[in-house]
Amino acid sequence: MKILKFWPLGLSIALSIFISLLIIFVLYSHYHRVDLVNADYYEQGNVYQQQIDRINLGQQNVYRLLVEYNRRDRVLKVNFPKDLEPRSISGTILMFRPADAGQDQKVPLMVGSNHQQTIDVHTMSNGLWRIKISWQKNELRFYYEEKIIID
Repeated sequence: MKILKFWPLGLSIALSIFISLLIIFVLYSHYHRVDLVNADYYEQGNVYQQQIDRINLGQQNVYRLLVEYNRRDRVLKVNFPKDLEPRSISGTILMFRPADAGQDQKVPLMVGSNHQQTIDVHTMSNGLWRIKISWQKNELRFYYEEKIIID
């Protein structure tokens, strides 16, 4: 019964704690900087649209790449369309390791007469890799990305 005598005090302490926490949260939210939009969002949107256009162009059957990983030989083969002239193709292959950016490798694109580029992956760590290929033929720019698991 003695506890029932102090319920107004308990209620006022609980409300005081709630209001104090609410004020702290509001102040933190007000002074905490959140950058949801960049200052140059319009330019970045244009760059992103260009990247989408490159991806869409690279998905057309005429320009579609085929990336194959041979586990036995530990080589990565990038096959280009047969009707393209290998000398007219230029670009880079980025071997992107999500788990460790220090292991990323950038390889210049050198397409052989067999419309293929072979990359030795013996020195690369096992695990998930993203193959990002940026290439161009004359004035047309393309982009292709694929995930592989090296084991």
